[in-house]
Amino acid sequence: MLVTAFIVVFAVGIAVVTTVLAGALAKRQLQIMPGVSLRQLGAFSREAQTLVTDYLRTNYSGSPEQLPGLLPALLAQVDEKARAQGLNFDRPVLKMVVRQAILSSGLAKGREVMSALAQVA
Repeated sequence: MLVTAFIVVFAVGIAVVTTVLAGALAKRQLQIMPGVSLRQLGAFSREAQTLVTDYLRTNYSGSPEQLPGLLPALLAQVDEKARAQGLNFDRPVLKMVVRQAILSSGLAKGREVMSALAQVA
């Protein structure tokens, strides 16, 4: 009973801190990199989700060995889409966007995605 109460209090505390921080960051327009706010990154990530999911459904058989070969072209498409919107992300940010989109799609496992992204420059 005590453990359950502690978990509930802890979860509520985390939710409150997250909400307060998100509000503070939104007001301050926290910049991920020069000229790109957290809000812009979030909006772009949602748009990139569709591009990544469609690309994988078309080109990815589900074999983890195939993933590293697909990522350079996929990263290039995501980069092109970002630049068309005036967003100049560096490579680590592009990889983060692609990684999250792949994981959200459920088309590949986390370990496979991380390994494949590590193999791509």
